[in-house]
Formats: sequence, C-alpha cells, structure tokens
Amino acid sequence: MSAAAPLARRLVAVFDPYAPDAAVLDMALRLGAPSRVTLHALFVEETEAMTLGSLPWAREVTLATGEARPLRATAVERELQRSAASARALFEAVAPGLAGARFELVRGRLAAELARVAADASAVLLGWPPAPRRSRAWARTVTTALVALRVPIVGLVASRTDPSGLLVLEAGTRPGPGRALARRLSPGQPRRIALQHGPFSARSLLERARRESLGTLLIEREALEAADELICELALRWSGSILVVD
Repeated sequence: MSAAAPLARRLVAVFDPYAPDAAVLDMALRLGAPSRVTLHALFVEETEAMTLGSLPWAREVTLATGEARPLRATAVERELQRSAASARALFEAVAPGLAGARFELVRGRLAAELARVAADASAVLLGWPPAPRRSRAWARTVTTALVALRVPIVGLVASRTDPSGLLVLEAGTRPGPGRALARRLSPGQPRRIALQHGPFSARSLLERARRESLGTLLIEREALEAADELICELALRWSGSILVVD
C-alpha cells in the first residue's frame, strides 16, 4: 500500500474472546469513513479453551478468596457464551450507522478463523486483553497468525488507547504508509506522531513510548526483519495498541 493509496473498505474486528471491548470496533472505524466501509465483527468461541477446561487437572482460581477449584468444560462454555452476548451487544450499538455490517459467531480455533476472514479484508484487528491476562504461548500464537496474514493492516487493539499519540516505526526516512495511517487515525486532533528508524528492540520502543506517553505503536512491515518475534515481545508487555501496515 503506497503512502497516498486509500484504504480498501472491508474491515474485520475480532473480539477478545474472554473480555470483549468496544475499543477494537472504534479502531476499525477510524480506518475509514463509516459510510464507506463494511464492518465484519467476529467472535470466536475457542475450542482450545473448552478442551483445556475438560482436562482433569484444570483449575480456576477465585479472585476474592484465592481458592482453586476444578475447571469444568461446561463452565468455560457458559463463560464464552456470556462473552459472545456482550460482544454482540457492543456490535449492535454501532451497527445501525453502517451499511453491510455483520456480526459472526463461530466455534473454532482463533488462528484458523483469522486466516479465513482475512481473504479479502483491508484490515484485521483483534481485541487484546490487559497485560496481567496475557501469556507468552497465547501471544506467540496470536501474533504469528496475525503477521502471517497478507492484509494491508493487522493489529492488536487494547482498551482505552489514545489514538492521537503514535510512535511510527518506519522502513526509511521518506514518508511512507506508516505516516499516512498515523494521520488517518487522528484526524482533526492535535497529533503527537513520533518517528523512529531502526535498529528496533522491544525494550527501546517501550521505553520511548512510555516516556512520551504514546498510546499506539504503528509499524511498517518492511521495517522489520523478524516481525513475529518483536511483536510477540511487544504484545506481552505493551499496554497500548500495535498496528502493522504494509
């Protein structure tokens, strides 16, 4: 995607299956004029979570008491169903103003569903849980699946991200798709767009983003040699959102 090219119009917003949040919808709608985009909202009832819940050693811990008790597959399924209902309500709150908006509820593996819905999408965004609820295995699975998608924009969207403060990781010194997308994400607002060129490390990027109170890391894919490794580290530790743009 060149710096001046308009974004295509099909946006996919995938809810965090355990704590759906409107932030992923808000970010998707910032990528294009609402009257000209098609929003595909997706909730995946993770079969892997249900499988783990059926194992005899699986436990859940009550936050109030610290008590551990057996985790049953039926309880996991009920929790996912409650989350799915919450996701549908969030979608229905924004859907009336959008032509062609749809909500899809499926049961399957998240990585496979991401690949399926990405076929003709212009952006695939996934709601991302708060840091205390992330695990390295989950982050690696999700980031590997996202980075593998040949979609103009992919990303992880955290709650309460300030879209006007962005750190753009550029492939070169000339304006590219990163700066173009940064301007799109904060129209009409005082923009705080910081630029950075390589070398990149998760630690240096996080330190700068926190020091300058930036809420979103916007990464040009061409700027990275091992995108999945860096993004996995950022996904584990960064409280804001991460977008990768071609």
